[in-house]
Amino acid sequence: MNEELLQYIWQYKYLLNQKLFTTHGENIQVILPGQLNNDSGPDFFNARIQLGETLWAGNIEIHIKGSDWKKHQHQSDPAYDNVILHVVLEHDEPVFNKHNQEIPTLELKNLLPEKLISKYLFLKRSRSEIPCEKIFELPQSFAIENWMERLSIERLENKCVFINELLKETNHHWEQVFYRTLARYFGQKINELPFELLARELPLLVLERNKDNLLQTQALILGISGLLEEPLNDDYLSVLKSEFKVLKNKYKLRSLDKSLWKFGKTRPANFPPIRLLQFAQLVHQSDHLLSKLLDAPTLEEAEQLFSVQSNQLINTFALHSKNKGFKLSGFQTGKYFINLILINVAVPVLFAYGKWKQEETYCVKALGWLNRLKPEKNNITKRWEKLGIKTTGAKQTQALIALNNYYCKKQQCLRCAFGNHILIKNNG
Repeated sequence: MNEELLQYIWQYKYLLNQKLFTTHGENIQVILPGQLNNDSGPDFFNARIQLGETLWAGNIEIHIKGSDWKKHQHQSDPAYDNVILHVVLEHDEPVFNKHNQEIPTLELKNLLPEKLISKYLFLKRSRSEIPCEKIFELPQSFAIENWMERLSIERLENKCVFINELLKETNHHWEQVFYRTLARYFGQKINELPFELLARELPLLVLERNKDNLLQTQALILGISGLLEEPLNDDYLSVLKSEFKVLKNKYKLRSLDKSLWKFGKTRPANFPPIRLLQFAQLVHQSDHLLSKLLDAPTLEEAEQLFSVQSNQLINTFALHSKNKGFKLSGFQTGKYFINLILINVAVPVLFAYGKWKQEETYCVKALGWLNRLKPEKNNITKRWEKLGIKTTGAKQTQALIALNNYYCKKQQCLRCAFGNHILIKNNG
């Protein structure tokens, strides 16, 4: 048992359906439980309660034991001068304010529903990817829709935090922000870091000066990746290596350590050289990509911006020394990958841009696209589908990813609508 559960019980007023009394037998009526405080100071601000015939306005402090008040030195902290009620699991001693007046205490030990406590302890001790998996119960459809709506926005706003940090770092250069965000996503989760480092080492300005020449664009991107450092028994790759040597000296560039790239357990479509060549082709064929995205009137036109349709064959396997195979690869971007780029790059950048410019039309367009994009398929969405949560589009799958990352992984079940439903149901 910890204070988190007691705060939850107080905040959501689970005890209001029964008569409450102070440890001295005085009747308590909770009019407003107050606002939860996540910083220092009392647990709840601006509460209103009636003690006997007197109406009180002030703060609420919650502890496991009454003696925790002294243990935490609240008696000498001015922040606690306006506490009007001390809520404890176990009342082991009275507490007093700076005027030596006893603060009324509510003891919860004999009031808490046993089922509520047992469910809470089960969730906190669970080691499942979804803590509530074994006791999960579907809420009503409207509750699911409201929660998914909130989660999808939370996911989008968290992505905007990263974009805003890049914006500061690049001195509000939106094209640079978009370039680095796009590069990062091309690495997918497994090669996200080296792709991000590549975009840092290879300035957009350098790419723009050479983007009309596909060979030079490929040379820059493969060269910065460090993969051209391998001994190359391939004529075209050797030409790229020679070209990069010239460009590297011209622009004073540095290559990454090729060991950063992960090849093991990588699906063929995500093989690093293929993603790098797709990215090079996209840079080569694109002109003012962010501006075109912002101006795109339809989702279909936005999709076309990220379509790479090159049939050029390159020995991508030769760029990995541990693979002795020989394979000539083309590097088209598939429809599913384009869908993921739109979900994870285009929509967040569009939304963040709208917020920054204070132009709601961009935010509305971003949310409209998210509603229409196809759902993602991954381990997270599959686990929730087994529990009965159906997804029809990207908005729902983004919500489930947010649920997994911000709540399930951190066991924040008390902050989760599904967790709330499980805890409060059938607690009689």
